[in-house]
Amino acid sequence: MTNLIPAEAGHVAVFTRTRSNGTDYAVRKPVIAWDANGNAYVHDDDFGGLAEAGTQRGYKKTEITDEPVVAAAPATGWTAEFIASETTTTFRPVVAWAVRRNGDTFPIAVDTGGEGFNPLGDPDFIRLVGPGDAA
Repeated sequence: MTNLIPAEAGHVAVFTRTRSNGTDYAVRKPVIAWDANGNAYVHDDDFGGLAEAGTQRGYKKTEITDEPVVAAAPATGWTAEFIASETTTTFRPVVAWAVRRNGDTFPIAVDTGGEGFNPLGDPDFIRLVGPGDAA
């Protein structure tokens, strides 16, 4: 591996993944470093180290996010509702509210594998359900 340059917060690599029902969705991973040629490096979950983003399955592009996340607050009692099929929905727990440097917030839900994600970007997202709201 060549000498790498640490990435500033806010750069992400975008990957396309496919659900079991055949629909695609985007996964964003933070860029950890850049090489001298401008190639982005991300953490490779399978390998357990840094890997060039462009060589990873489903890589599409890199982009700059609006603002970096600077804090998180608990989201006790919140859930996110998603389309599960044509006639059913499913719920995932929202475990935190992420706070960006500019004050914007977004929910962090957890999937069945324990991975955190922003449900607002999921094409099957329906709504957030607050504590005490009817599901």
